[in-house]
Amino acid sequence: MNKQFTSIFVCLAALMLPFTSNAVIYKHVDKDGQVTYSNVKIKGSKKLNLEPTDTSFGTNAKANTESRLESSTKKSSPRSFTKVDPKTQENRDNSRKKILLSELQSERKALETAKKAHDEGAKNPETFKTATETFKKASETY
Repeated sequence: MNKQFTSIFVCLAALMLPFTSNAVIYKHVDKDGQVTYSNVKIKGSKKLNLEPTDTSFGTNAKANTESRLESSTKKSSPRSFTKVDPKTQENRDNSRKKILLSELQSERKALETAKKAHDEGAKNPETFKTATETFKKASETY
């Protein structure tokens, strides 16, 4: 009976734990301009009103993203924004793509060179051992 009571108490305590967390954050700026954030009130600090974080862990992430996209597309851009015609944007995108493809090609070449060097080192480990022994002998003489 005592074990059952203890296990029920532990379960209830675990269920109540999220309701007990009420974090208050204070911001304090000293005379030198140093900013300190704390959960303990410091003289001259101000309480920050923070919005609660999203705790859905992805359950409604798709719906939230879609609603944000819909609301952002409904708004028009300010008149001060310069407009780009589709052909100009396509040319810009194509030039960016060419740059990225050339960078990818050079990175692949560097990877192949590194793989060849690794394979040579794996096939001939005595070179590394000899160099290490030579270095040890040289450092012992000094």
